Amino acid sequence: MAVLYRQEQLHTCTILDALCKEYHFDLDTPFEDYPKKIHDILIYGTDGKEVKVYYKGQRGEGIYPVAFEGLIKNVERRYRETGSQTMKAEYETFMNITPCSACKGQRLKPGALAVTVGDKNISEVTTLSIERLQKFLDELQLTETQQLIGNQILKEIKARIRFLMDVGLDYLTLARATGTFPVEKHRGFDLQHRSDQVWSELHIFWMSRVSDFIKEIMINFLRR
Repeated sequence: MAVLYRQEQLHTCTILDALCKEYHFDLDTPFEDYPKKIHDILIYGTDGKEVKVYYKGQRGEGIYPVAFEGLIKNVERRYRETGSQTMKAEYETFMNITPCSACKGQRLKPGALAVTVGDKNISEVTTLSIERLQKFLDELQLTETQQLIGNQILKEIKARIRFLMDVGLDYLTLARATGTFPVEKHRGFDLQHRSDQVWSELHIFWMSRVSDFIKEIMINFLRR
């Protein structure tokens, strides 16, 4: 893994060197001192224009053309391609969440949002804190037909919500972005890990999976 990381760093450096030669700037200059043209190239890319990248390695040396994608597209691509929840959280620190103008950030079609249980749709349910969600489910009044349809699903949801309460995560919401999860060791857990980094990876991975699972079964319930 370390070797691959160093190779990737070297590849990035060779591309930046090629950009410097093609557009006549140097990497020692502070970013804010670059002209707008260089800002745009670094942030948005070369718009398909290729630069000559020189390489030298164990198998020889040569030149190959590369169209630089820009920092924004680079981060977006890495975010899509990575399977690591820790890396996703890292990339999310460079992102701003902009609500969709159509769904207002609820990320569901109008038909799905029109379905409610207990006067709340799926989006409103996921914005409740775990503590408030537990109270909502405990006080939920269902018809006999709804009970027949949702009894088993509600039982599964309540079991997972109860677990989140038991380990002290009552303040979280299911709509909370992965990148905003706390990275420090939580007071409700004692996994006896010496590394805070290990805890961070486990916490982010686990919470993301549980949130996705509960959302899925809630959507299935609301659509019936």
